[in-house]
Amino acid sequence: MTSSSCYTIADKLRRGASWTPYKRRRDDPQVRPLQIYAVDPASHKREGAMAIVEIPYEPLEPGPKGRALWVHDVDASGQEYAPVDLEQSKLLLNDGISPTPVSPQFRQQMVYAVASRVRRSFRLALGRQLDWGFTTGGGPEGQLELRPQGSFEENAFYDKHKGCLSFGYYKTAASVEGRYLPNGFAFTALSHDIIAHEVTHALLDGLRSNFMTPSSPDTLAFHEGFADLIAVLHHFSYEDVVLAALRHSNGQVDVDGMLTAIATYFGHTTQGDDRPLRSAIDVDEKCFLTYDDKLEIHKLGSVLVSAVFDAFTTIYNRRSEPYILLATQGAGLKPKQLLPPGLDQVLAHTASTVAEQFLNVIIRAIDYCPPVDLEFGDFLRAVITADRELVADDPWAYREAWIDAFARRKIYPKYVEALSEDALLWHPPRHPLPRLEALSFAKLQFQGDPGNFFTVEESLRQARALGDFISARQNLSSFGLMANGDPMLHGDTVEPPSIESIRVARRTGPDGQVLFSLVAEVVQRRHTHMPDGQPYEHLGGCTIIVDEFGDVRYSIYKSAGAAGRLQTGQEYLAGSMRHYWATLDDGSLSPVAELFRRLH
Repeated sequence: MTSSSCYTIADKLRRGASWTPYKRRRDDPQVRPLQIYAVDPASHKREGAMAIVEIPYEPLEPGPKGRALWVHDVDASGQEYAPVDLEQSKLLLNDGISPTPVSPQFRQQMVYAVASRVRRSFRLALGRQLDWGFTTGGGPEGQLELRPQGSFEENAFYDKHKGCLSFGYYKTAASVEGRYLPNGFAFTALSHDIIAHEVTHALLDGLRSNFMTPSSPDTLAFHEGFADLIAVLHHFSYEDVVLAALRHSNGQVDVDGMLTAIATYFGHTTQGDDRPLRSAIDVDEKCFLTYDDKLEIHKLGSVLVSAVFDAFTTIYNRRSEPYILLATQGAGLKPKQLLPPGLDQVLAHTASTVAEQFLNVIIRAIDYCPPVDLEFGDFLRAVITADRELVADDPWAYREAWIDAFARRKIYPKYVEALSEDALLWHPPRHPLPRLEALSFAKLQFQGDPGNFFTVEESLRQARALGDFISARQNLSSFGLMANGDPMLHGDTVEPPSIESIRVARRTGPDGQVLFSLVAEVVQRRHTHMPDGQPYEHLGGCTIIVDEFGDVRYSIYKSAGAAGRLQTGQEYLAGSMRHYWATLDDGSLSPVAELFRRLH
């Protein structure tokens, strides 16, 4: 709590980062190469089933245990397995343990390598160090705990309260697909997609902790769809996988299962057929899977995934067309035609480049999302704004492809006048605000690199400056915030706005331009009740983006006082979202513990 009654500062921000990133020494290697399964343990070697990935170097204790991740291999019965020591000379020379489905030590290596790789993608896209969202549990120095065989069940999940990713293991079905043993054992820790999916949940929780509040189907479906997108887009970083897939599909990215399938291993060992768990392309090829908030959460998340992958496919086709026409002397590719020599390499490079661009775009967009009650339309606006900020000129019409793909699936943002790029951009505050000098980059106290965590003292200074600014009565409405006694509350009360986080964003554009800003997350809790009288907290909040001079560039909010939001939220809470809320001893509603375990 601050000395002011007008705002509070979140406990996590007051404590600073829960762990200290490793500072690379001059004689350290740049990367640590490790072997993984790139797609599926039963995929063919010639299709790139195995890969050597390069992850950021850090000294490791047995586990592996680093600064941000700790692999703790304890199974459901409590048995602890010997931890792999990746500092052993033989393993250093051989890029770790060779992929095998039967070694606990390889599973440890697998979850560490894939989790490190996904985390690196977030760090590069956002230009800063990343903190976790949990405040209890985790490793001894605040690491995210990874348990390669944490539970005996057909499941894997992020547990916020324990600071842990638990990967299940289970008996395979009596009828399985591919090179799997019926009634054998399968480990979700061997699935590249499941690991990438689960660590994305943890990373997204660190960026927007209230996206785990089950306020609407969109919010939970976004968590699921976004995690699937991160997994799928990482497929395109494995050269052998992309080459094999494009050769098999005659250069198309949206028809081959190796690139578009999600968690094939899990699907083959639990469903008894050749389907993956999910796919990045529309399940029914005759029509688009369209938005409907009554869809099951994962199915609704698949609508988001298919929209983004549709936009990705459009851009890939545009960028690959000149190469195809050149290689075929203007004829184009015919069905079942073998790719001309050399064209497969060019198309694979094009697909990987576009996938990396899309990966950066969707991660950067999180900084431009409201901090609570995210809807798919909000995400589209965040993508368009974040990309326009960095790339004003859009010759390949990336943003147009996004808008078209979302429109085809009936995903429409609220409160916009048209589905045009200009109409979808977030707007500056309606009323002019004075410059927030205390948050100009000239006043910030960095610890060397601007991407490093601020000291606790500097974080508190920034939070107090921002809290004083947003809590001034004349500024409240510019951030969608409320004061007690406001007629719009209809007798409910609100807590003072809470400063949840203030982070640096550093982005590099295609022309080398570097964009700096501060991204602040503010949340306000409204104490209200359901129509039947049961009390609960209704969340509002604002994402505030401040430029390097201290000017508020964007105020992206969902007000706790908006009557429409309150009514819609109560309808969801009484209906499709009720399964994810529990009644506490005092009679109030609260999100369930182990939310993702129940959701998955």
